Amino acid sequence: MVSVGKQAAGRLYEIAGKLNAAGAAAYLSDVKVLDAYGLASLYPLRCRKSPGGYTAKDLDAWSREHKAPIAILQTEWADIARVIPENWSKVAEWQIPHNVVFGDTTVAFFATGPLEPATIKRYLTEFQKTAPPKLRLDLF
Repeated sequence: MVSVGKQAAGRLYEIAGKLNAAGAAAYLSDVKVLDAYGLASLYPLRCRKSPGGYTAKDLDAWSREHKAPIAILQTEWADIARVIPENWSKVAEWQIPHNVVFGDTTVAFFATGPLEPATIKRYLTEFQKTAPPKLRLDLF
C-alpha cells in the first residue's frame, strides 16, 4: 500500500487532498491531509467531544474551510461512512483484493468542492495505467 499511496499522492499532487487515514500518502508527499478520523488531525477529536458529536456537517465544513476538493475515504469503516456528507459526489472506488495490510478492501474518491469529477476521473484513469494489476478502479 505504501507504493500505491506514494504513486497516488504523486499523481494528485496539485490537489489539496482530504483523507480519512494519514498513512503513506501524507508521509511520502506534499499533499495537505485532513485526517477525517482524527489520528493526524485534532478537529474530528474535538467534534467527538462536543455535545452533538462528529457529523457529516462538521466534515463538510472542515473540508470547505481548507478548500479540499477531493476526499479519499475508507468507506467500509463505519465511523467514516456515517459522516460522509450527502452533497459529496462519489467519483470512483478502488477495490483492493486479498488485502492483508490495509483495513478495508474499498477506498472511495469523492468530489467535495469545485474540482470537477471528470478531472478526478482523468487523474485516476492515468494512475491506473501504472497501478498494481489487481487494484481495480470503478468509475461512477
